[in-house]
Amino acid sequence: MVSPGSGRPVVDVHLGLEWREVQFSADDRCRFLDFTVDGESLRGERYRAWDASCLGWGDEEEKAARRLLLEEPPEESLVASRRVLLYGSPMGLDIESGATTVVVEQHGDKILWRDAAFTTLDTPGNETPDGFHHDLDAYRQWPDFRFDSREYRRVIEQRYAQREPT
Repeated sequence: MVSPGSGRPVVDVHLGLEWREVQFSADDRCRFLDFTVDGESLRGERYRAWDASCLGWGDEEEKAARRLLLEEPPEESLVASRRVLLYGSPMGLDIESGATTVVVEQHGDKILWRDAAFTTLDTPGNETPDGFHHDLDAYRQWPDFRFDSREYRRVIEQRYAQREPT
């Protein structure tokens, strides 16, 4: 099946979360819950998402989880594009520094992550309604991911069941 939005293939996968730690400066580290699809990290060689995921740390983590579950709208700056942040700067997940975003939709008993993009502030001559540039080519190696909605909800709601690394 091909997604009508991006023309990318739609792939049925299982969502997982795994603790990761990255060093983002000489003195600072960030621990977060990394997204996996069928056991493979979205930060790995195949998918190459960058920075820290929106789960497992930070003041906005609970809102991020509710956005992924479609219980809360995207953050105000992304409402026009309907995009949800997956990965962003470990300095505070600000989109202005660049972020990995997707459109999250529910279709019956499935959740779809479609049109993965690297989202940054617009540049002159490249303006969009939400003020951001969504580079779909940055993640052209990503298919659109389709999850069973019950399993997806369980993984996100029980995200702390997995022990944090020491």
